Amino acid sequence: MSFQIDFINFSEQIISTLTTELIGHFSIDNDLQYHADLSQLKYYIPPSDPNNVNFDLNKNFMSTRHRPTSYLKLDNLLRWLSNNFHRFEKPLSVLQKEHWLDIEFIASRGTIKTILYSLYKMRDEWIICASKYRGTIYLCEFYSNEREHQYINASMSEKQLQSWGYKFDQYMIAGMIPHKTQRGKDALRRLKVYEGCPPPYDRRKRVVVPGAMRVMCLKPGRKYCHVGRLSHEVGWKYKDVVRTLENKRRARAILEVQKRNKLKKLTKQAGESVAKATAPYTAIINNFGYN
Repeated sequence: MSFQIDFINFSEQIISTLTTELIGHFSIDNDLQYHADLSQLKYYIPPSDPNNVNFDLNKNFMSTRHRPTSYLKLDNLLRWLSNNFHRFEKPLSVLQKEHWLDIEFIASRGTIKTILYSLYKMRDEWIICASKYRGTIYLCEFYSNEREHQYINASMSEKQLQSWGYKFDQYMIAGMIPHKTQRGKDALRRLKVYEGCPPPYDRRKRVVVPGAMRVMCLKPGRKYCHVGRLSHEVGWKYKDVVRTLENKRRARAILEVQKRNKLKKLTKQAGESVAKATAPYTAIINNFGYN
């Protein structure tokens, strides 16, 4: 399959509007192993001080593992597709033999990217194999001879530049806990998550973490949900019990705060009433550095 682009008469109106929709997920670990879960999901973490960012991109530069040239092509994507085949299979009809799936093209993100930015990188060569099977076109990209030669004979500075990109990703994103390792199992064992504020934490001093506040993490208008609601929808049966206990705890907390404020007010009034009588003793105490 080949085509030619008219760069002289090219306009932005030729490119149609692309829309994306999340239909599934899978993960590929550092050993290029397939996992049908979100174990490799990453989260963006903004720097604490955006105006003063100091990342050491050369840290562990020599131990960076670069992706081999023989990395898997469409194997993982086809594996996920086979596990979720019932979601994309066309209904029984006369044309089922010609159109097996309700999808026109299947390709990896890198392949689509290569095709789209070809307009702006005219000197780059690429090889894309297109195979049509039962009405669906499968696109798979291969290394050209020039790209293969550049990858194998990359200089130390080029490898260092690639390592900087990997290291920058590590600084800017955080992954999920490696729950299959012993370190991840120990971390999950120490993790405690509660719905509400049960004893003895209801009587302990509380602190505010600005980075974990919803008003700091989410933009206004974004949708969110509570852990209790998610747990209730998957079978948790104590939502109403926790809600009742939380209402009682809040009522007790309000009474305790009012009692504490009243006691502080009485203590302040008592101190002011005996301030003149205790002034000599207060001066002696202040001389020793106590206020």
